[in-house]
Amino acid sequence: MKRSHFSRNKLLRLVLVIALVLMIHYRFALKNTETDTDTTVSSTTTVISDTNAGRVIITEPTDNKGYGGPTPLRITLDSNDRIQSVELFTNQETPAFVKRITDKGFFNSWNGLSAVEAVEHPVEAITGSTMTTRSVINTLRDDIDRRIQSGEIQSDPAARKSSQGKPSQSVMYYVKSALSIAVLLLALLSFFFPKQAKPGRVVLLGLSVIVLGFWQGQYLSITHFFNWSIHGFSWTVWFISLMALLAVLLPLVTGKSFYCVYVCPFGAAQELVSKLNPKHRLSLSDRAIKILKYIQPIFFAIIILGVVSDFVSVPDSSVFEPFLAFLLSTHHAPALIIAGISLIVSTVLPKFWCKYVCPAGFCLNLMK
Repeated sequence: MKRSHFSRNKLLRLVLVIALVLMIHYRFALKNTETDTDTTVSSTTTVISDTNAGRVIITEPTDNKGYGGPTPLRITLDSNDRIQSVELFTNQETPAFVKRITDKGFFNSWNGLSAVEAVEHPVEAITGSTMTTRSVINTLRDDIDRRIQSGEIQSDPAARKSSQGKPSQSVMYYVKSALSIAVLLLALLSFFFPKQAKPGRVVLLGLSVIVLGFWQGQYLSITHFFNWSIHGFSWTVWFISLMALLAVLLPLVTGKSFYCVYVCPFGAAQELVSKLNPKHRLSLSDRAIKILKYIQPIFFAIIILGVVSDFVSVPDSSVFEPFLAFLLSTHHAPALIIAGISLIVSTVLPKFWCKYVCPAGFCLNLMK
């Protein structure tokens, strides 16, 4: 009877999640349709500047997706089809990410380049804003390359003849990818062989915080789930997509949590902090624990209602989580406050955020 009750309860929770995903998807699909009807912009429209005989192009929709979905670009060209400026057009990216990459001069990377040079120019994605910057890079390359092929944009025949397509990735890209894979493989070993891997637990936690957290900003958040519900799943940033796939499939197959326990950089940070005070932890009654566990579903429901009602935009849903605190250059006050409070509380209530608050963890726990 107990097993039957659990299965029925689990089924109801899964149905609820599916219903929420569909509601979010169709809610924003309808909104986007209305927006497109009201404000349609032709991607081939040319705007002549008053001061320079140039033009402005808006990139066409592509499969490239950033943190908040597609990243259309407004590209200004001079009379010789050299790039004068690149900027994001209407988008749903997190404002803190956009400000960060703008301040770092990311959008100036193509200034002064010809069309062929822009396609071949090796621009590196910015750590901590990988999804946004990678999508922008690919969107610009794909759109300009298509326009060169069609003859819409001028190109130097000699330069075009020597073109070998998209530039190869830098050495640092492969170093970062290799370290990310190493951390993920170590997490998988710890997941499948927890007893044997226990002595190396602190090493895994440290690598997760340093490599996935502060260095690369690779984590799963409620904003990711919203974006996937609206725009569909994308492999533009393959590592985050791989983490998400494992985070869902492994609990479904084994009944054990994978991402929250073995990968999440903020979960790792809380666990490390809790080790600083092992002898002075709060002992909560069963009633107190039961009350605390109401926080997570209520918090999740509030965020859902805020997003669906347009009170909170999808990009701004990231302010409800601590993950942007890893991106120190953003100086994101809400994330820093949430992260600071959660880490302090974790010294007496280990992994407080993970157990009682985290909305992304709430979604993943439904798969256990």
